[in-house]
Amino acid sequence: MERTDHEQIARALREHPARKGLAFNVAVTIFAFAALSAGVAVVGSTDPKVLLYKDCAGTALIGVVFGLSGVLMPRPVVSGIWAVVYLLQPGGTAVIIASTTFSTAYNWDRILPILAFAAAMVWTVLIIRHGRRVGRQAATAGDGRSRPA
Repeated sequence: MERTDHEQIARALREHPARKGLAFNVAVTIFAFAALSAGVAVVGSTDPKVLLYKDCAGTALIGVVFGLSGVLMPRPVVSGIWAVVYLLQPGGTAVIIASTTFSTAYNWDRILPILAFAAAMVWTVLIIRHGRRVGRQAATAGDGRSRPA
């Protein structure tokens, strides 16, 4: 590669949209989901449950992202927790959508993501506390202070 190629690549990486900050990335994500919803509403079925299924697909996609990040990031257990929660929640919601009225499904579609988030937070805190406790016990055992008398 020529030097200009390296410079162009470096400039492109510096100007990449992902480097614009959290607020920009959140705004783009919200816009993308809103555009997807509008597209499904205009082009898709007139059944209102379709938009609820779209929410399930979006949440499942988030679960897949967490799952993949567990492979790439240094904390795979925490990412795994969030992946499991965000794959189970849309699965449960899809079952509810298929087996109940729209009104009931809509209410559950609003409640379950909040419950899933709370469950993932609690599970994460419990795993972190357990890891810290095990780490302290291992450090104490390594110092020789916890030897039985």
